[in-house]
Amino acid sequence: MAQRHPERLLSVIINDIGPIIEPPALDDIVTAVGTVMSQPSMKIAAERLASIHGTTFTAMSEADWITFANQLYTPFSEGVTLRYDKRLGDTIRGEHKAAPEEDLWPSFSAMKPIPHLLLHGENSRLLSTNTVEMMQQRHENMELLTVPNQGHAPLLWDNLSQDRILSFILQHA
Repeated sequence: MAQRHPERLLSVIINDIGPIIEPPALDDIVTAVGTVMSQPSMKIAAERLASIHGTTFTAMSEADWITFANQLYTPFSEGVTLRYDKRLGDTIRGEHKAAPEEDLWPSFSAMKPIPHLLLHGENSRLLSTNTVEMMQQRHENMELLTVPNQGHAPLLWDNLSQDRILSFILQHA
């Protein structure tokens, strides 16, 4: 949008993504998406999420994992199932690569005159600290919030994230 229609953007909030996507994290996503869609219960779905994401979402309680599962799963006759199309996994594993082949720095550079806030999960494996530093060097006015104890992508449940997002929106509305 910033390259093609910058006039349509008042501001931009980026949730834990950048011009460089770390290949090991992307490989994990490609491996997981659309493979195990259903679980017998929300509790077991929450346990599965914790087993996959627990090393990067380090402050989540059992109740938090249940809340997260409720965001991603919906009940059906045999338990719960993820709320996205299973064929998404087929698409990213097919002939269309999940990782962009083009250099995304020009797209990021197009946002330089547009106020933007980057939310970065402290434990993100998809957006590295090195990439965040390079983004800051190129856009010294980019606002940054590193969300503690979160991986990719920060869930935005915490007051710190919500307050910063609201403040950014009000400042640039």
